[in-house]
Amino acid sequence: MSLDTKLIQEINGRRFDPWIKGSTKWVGSSLPSVPGLDKIEIIDRSVWIGADIGHSPDPTSVVVIRHIRLGSFYKAPEKSFITSLYRVVDCHEWSGVQYPEQRDLMQKIIDDEERIFGNRVSLIIDGTGVGAAIGQDWKNGLRGYAQFLAVTFVSGQPRSIESMAVSDALQNTMSAFEQGRVALPSGSKNFLVRKLMAQLTTRGIEEDFRGRLRAIDERKSGLNHYDLSVALSLVVGHIEQVDSTYTPIVWFS
Repeated sequence: MSLDTKLIQEINGRRFDPWIKGSTKWVGSSLPSVPGLDKIEIIDRSVWIGADIGHSPDPTSVVVIRHIRLGSFYKAPEKSFITSLYRVVDCHEWSGVQYPEQRDLMQKIIDDEERIFGNRVSLIIDGTGVGAAIGQDWKNGLRGYAQFLAVTFVSGQPRSIESMAVSDALQNTMSAFEQGRVALPSGSKNFLVRKLMAQLTTRGIEEDFRGRLRAIDERKSGLNHYDLSVALSLVVGHIEQVDSTYTPIVWFS
């Protein structure tokens, strides 16, 4: 996948808004002022819910994200790009809540989003450790989702779409955030949204002795606990991994 950096600049500069309700395709005078650009199209629009399942005393952290995948097509076919954008719309943390009750709370989130987006609601959880058993229970017990993915975090190179390298998830999410492709509600009074923003802007990443990236997480209370950003990284990391193998269909004007 190759990102359209010129289009990202137009979006970040608020000269083009692909989130406008009802708009799926832009041509001609509706296009931003990018030389050679022929067409922009929303290839996919969906809602993702990322969940980092907590093992007591850690909370279960949930982030609800709206995602669009843009295809931008230039006069030269070899200059077609795929660019994913993310909007965080809500965050949840469940501490001291039994897993069956967490499943009920998750069902309510799915139902709320399904009323807006039909069946285009996908759920991805950290299936490592306690998440493996909880993931199977949720997959069988929850209703109304389009996809359910229990991703196993691994060290090194992942061998399938059901596994994700920790370093890839962290790096992809931090890169997308720094590029302005991950947006959080500005001026939000939601403490958890502000907490996620603090995690994204202060979270440390370092290399371990093998040269792999890892998060600096001291497992302390408050903003030093990074489960919300892990929930976000599950979604962004997965989609960026899919985008890396995505080939847009060439469009001719």
